[in-house]
Amino acid sequence: MHITQNQAIRCIIFDWDGTLIDSIKPLIVAFNQTCDALSLARPDQDRLRKSFGNHSQTILKQLMAPSMEAKEFESFVITFEKLFFEHYRLLHPILIENTKPTLVKLKNQGYHICIATNAPRPVLLRGLKATSTMDLFDFTASADEFPPKPSPLMLEKCAIMTETLPENCLMVGDHYNDILAGQAASMQTIGVLTGSQDRQGLSTHQPSDILPSAAELANWLDKR
Repeated sequence: MHITQNQAIRCIIFDWDGTLIDSIKPLIVAFNQTCDALSLARPDQDRLRKSFGNHSQTILKQLMAPSMEAKEFESFVITFEKLFFEHYRLLHPILIENTKPTLVKLKNQGYHICIATNAPRPVLLRGLKATSTMDLFDFTASADEFPPKPSPLMLEKCAIMTETLPENCLMVGDHYNDILAGQAASMQTIGVLTGSQDRQGLSTHQPSDILPSAAELANWLDKR
């Protein structure tokens, strides 16, 4: 289905890490600390940064264990994720500047607001509690419960839970997986430059628009 920017937006689905939360630096710190604790070589830092937005198993497979056998890899993921979360939970989640006032404005304007993230549910819940934003969202979905983006399934669930047609939904994220998932779900898409990808990395996948930050979204919607 071809989606035009003139179709009314009723539901806005946000990615979490790098889109609403300034988490890329803390994620890198926790990842490197986990590598050090397990006596593993740290991966190339540019590749690591750009990998965030993928599911954790994808990141670990590509960067840390490309040739590991399935059963051994499964055990490795469990060990790495457990230790990673122990490090990550010590780092304080911080909302990207001006995103909370934007979320409040959008909520007050009557938009349904959701989250679809490839982060594990415990990481998302910790961030929502720490930033006092949990009550702003109608529905949240994580890769613990759905196939990770670029699969469109968690986005489609957001549409179902808010009783919104896909063409009236907008997916906002910092990673090309967010754009691909939104397009696969027949939704409009916005890329933001506060996370793991640069403008070139996002524009390749032809989102509806690219904004400096999710904090610019209310103004973007007002100008439609």
